[in-house]
Amino acid sequence: MDLTNFLAQELGKSNPLVNISLSDVEKIKEQYSCCAEDELAYQKTELSCGETYPS
Repeated sequence: MDLTNFLAQELGKSNPLVNISLSDVEKIKEQYSCCAEDELAYQKTELSCGETYPS
């Protein structure tokens, strides 16, 4: 839940006029995030992604 709250805060900073519920933030997090067990798995996942965005 900490990551969901953090993501909600960051989304709120990007556009304070938009109010997104925590359940919607949770859905966004689940749809667009991934987790890798180690660096090699991360690199394979990164290569399989079509497009990356700057952080």
